[in-house]
Amino acid sequence: MKTFKTILSIFTIISMASCGVIIITSCGSENSDSNTVDLNGTWSGTAQDNIAGTGNFKATLSQSGSTVTGTWYISFPAVEYDNAGQVSGRINGTSVSATLTPSDPDACPFKLTANISGKQMSGTYASFNCTGVIAGTFNATKQ
Repeated sequence: MKTFKTILSIFTIISMASCGVIIITSCGSENSDSNTVDLNGTWSGTAQDNIAGTGNFKATLSQSGSTVTGTWYISFPAVEYDNAGQVSGRINGTSVSATLTPSDPDACPFKLTANISGKQMSGTYASFNCTGVIAGTFNATKQ
């Protein structure tokens, strides 16, 4: 059961991270090394998990500077893999790194890394501090 919840958490983290990195606008001069990414709002997409298969997720994110926080939810055809929790991360240019922390204290947390191109985000996620490996890929779009 912990592995299933971990997978769900990973998908959720990925979704949130994807959502947070999807919208990017350039600020400042053409030579600026930093991008402004607007992660505020609701994001949705799909994830492909190595244990639970294909799932749907929704994330509601808030951004303050380069910090992103929010909540996530992921669902799968097999409901025992459904998961939800908190997201926290950092934005660096057109990429985001985040930790997905499930609401269930027995579920494994996930590390998420994503890249943004226009209003689309794609990336990977993997569990940590867990006995099994739950990992996958995701794609998300801002709603």
